[in-house]
Amino acid sequence: MKGLTKAGKIGLLFIFILFLAIVLVFSFLTKEDEDKKVYMNLTYSVDRIDLDGDFVTYVDLNEDYKEAGYHAYEGNQDVSDSVVVTYFEGDKQVYDIDTSKNGTYTIKYETLINDKIVMNSRVVIVSDNKRPDIKFEGAKEINSLDVYNYDIYEGTSVSDNSGAADLMCSSTLSALPGEYVIRCEAEDEAGNVRKRNRLIKVVPSIEFDYDDDLTITYPEGNYEYKYSLDGGSTWLAAERVTKLNDKGSIVAAVFENSEFLYSSTYYVK
Repeated sequence: MKGLTKAGKIGLLFIFILFLAIVLVFSFLTKEDEDKKVYMNLTYSVDRIDLDGDFVTYVDLNEDYKEAGYHAYEGNQDVSDSVVVTYFEGDKQVYDIDTSKNGTYTIKYETLINDKIVMNSRVVIVSDNKRPDIKFEGAKEINSLDVYNYDIYEGTSVSDNSGAADLMCSSTLSALPGEYVIRCEAEDEAGNVRKRNRLIKVVPSIEFDYDDDLTITYPEGNYEYKYSLDGGSTWLAAERVTKLNDKGSIVAAVFENSEFLYSSTYYVK
């Protein structure tokens, strides 16, 4: 380094330090890569039982439990056929998971590899988280007369995985023609609730058809048919199909055993 200026000496020293730093970094990265290879080799060659699916599994009441699966390894060799599976409810060993009731179970997976017990476990929780199901069947349309004897629960059924659920229905159904909503709610013992609405259409029991003359058609049944031309002050007997050529407000009514049931009004100009 004789004959070099002070600046030259400093430059050479800087280059040497930079070279040394590069060598150290390369050595560190190489060692880290080797360490990873060693770690991965150790990880995948260890004797173990791996579980498919979740460690904690939830099953609905009265639904079948389905095993997600497991794999046992002796080093890198699959020895899953050697695994013994046992079930426990608390500390008590049981034959299987009983999904007919709420409960918490532990599944133990064990095998003997190289004279050592290798094991793993899974927790299964049976609970009722399923809402009841409400179904509607039967007529969606009824006539005005049938409203008085109509059961809002008719054609309505409820089912639940627990086996039973309470059903409550309500409605403002009336004989006035139109569409009405029946609101139903089912709740099981676990407090799961299902709500459904049913649409019922009420159609007139008495039909009017005007074409020069007015034709009144009354509902079939063991009824008495009458009509009034003075707003109901006086009632005149009618047939099930009655034709009139009167003008003004005409009230047609249905009676049963002389008891008034239902009426409808038609105005003829």
